Amino acid sequence: MKEYEAFKVIHGPTRLGSNAGIFLSRNSIQEFRDTLNTYPSLREYFPLYNKDRIVKEIPGTCGIFCFETYEYAEAFIRRLSASKLKVIKVVGYCKRKREVGIVSGAGKIINLISSVRSAPCPQGTIRFRKVKVIE
Repeated sequence: MKEYEAFKVIHGPTRLGSNAGIFLSRNSIQEFRDTLNTYPSLREYFPLYNKDRIVKEIPGTCGIFCFETYEYAEAFIRRLSASKLKVIKVVGYCKRKREVGIVSGAGKIINLISSVRSAPCPQGTIRFRKVKVIE
């Protein structure tokens, strides 16, 4: 299976992915927990990106969004102006090829529920069926 070096944006303190990180930059951890208690079916969409862990896409989704370079990931963070986001290195497997859009305002849980893809992917985006966290 071909491996791809890639970079993932996560919320540094919790090691949750970027959607959770965007939400947490605007809301408290308690609000995040309360939201997941209200919508328990969403829990699987917020995996932890701990070192050496393999994270798999949720079936029926667009895959795990990463970036081709560290610089593209950093540019994404700057564009969001979201605090406590950081870039980690991952190895991606099973690269997804079909072009997709992203959820505009993904930091709002209700937008994730609606699954409306209304924004183009950020520059340098690459998607995988699974990733192994390197750092």
